[in-house]
Amino acid sequence: MLTKKNIVESMLDIDRLNQEIFSSYIAFSTMCNFACVYCYEEGQTQRCHVMDKEEIEKTINWYKQVLIKNRYKKCKITLFGGEPLLHIKLIKFFINQIGNFTRKNKIELKIAIITNGYLLNQDIVDFLISYGLEEIQITLDGIGKVHDERHPLRNGGPTFEKIINNVKQINKFNGRFLFRVSFDNDNIKYIKELLNYLKNVPIKNNYQIYLAPIHQTTNQSETACSFCSKNTTENIEEIINHYKDLYDYMSKIGLSIPKYITNGPCMTVSKDTVLVDPHGKLFKCVEMIGLDNLSVGNVK
Repeated sequence: MLTKKNIVESMLDIDRLNQEIFSSYIAFSTMCNFACVYCYEEGQTQRCHVMDKEEIEKTINWYKQVLIKNRYKKCKITLFGGEPLLHIKLIKFFINQIGNFTRKNKIELKIAIITNGYLLNQDIVDFLISYGLEEIQITLDGIGKVHDERHPLRNGGPTFEKIINNVKQINKFNGRFLFRVSFDNDNIKYIKELLNYLKNVPIKNNYQIYLAPIHQTTNQSETACSFCSKNTTENIEEIINHYKDLYDYMSKIGLSIPKYITNGPCMTVSKDTVLVDPHGKLFKCVEMIGLDNLSVGNVK
């Protein structure tokens, strides 16, 4: 029997079930220049591994086979990590190969990148624009010291000011910036200040802000004094109240509120979405990367 709940769930899943689109995340390594306090990849034994020539060529061949076999009309690739911008040469080689293939086979290619923003520059943005860049995602947790303490460089240096300066210097393109504003019990009192700050930053591009509660990570769950164990909450009502308060504030100061709603976790309901890790292993969620027992396959 068809119920209202069935209908709502189908509407939320519809973007994940569009079998004309092959959507993927690729991590050339999980290395990072930041030491974020709630990183779910921290402590991985594979952290220093970078895709070698054989691995990246097998990954490219796997993409080609998947796209042709399933007759996809659109391919979306999100550059992921670690920090993807540590590997500019790999990015350019991979995107060039995939871009030439999709053009030859009349498949629409769209590119997104999830980056901490510290190494972002116009040259890499211009390159990605030539292959259909549609989104640059950067996480911000507060202004200045608040962000710097949660997302410091590995040597302990600050990051916020350089990230914002990099964002301001990027010329307008057809895509957008997506600012992920993460919150937990540690920084929730600073989020409105950050939202007001972003409202007044002279950004040349379209941008969207979305809110994301930090949750417990696998690598911190067994340590009572870890950052996540001390600062995250599993109280759904409390999280919802934060959402309501912050989105109300965004509306009041003239920031647009996301109208896009989908089911999560992001990949698990779709057979057409996957993450490729530095070894060519396939996962159905970005937070599974490094947990080899949760791998669902390999490009080899």
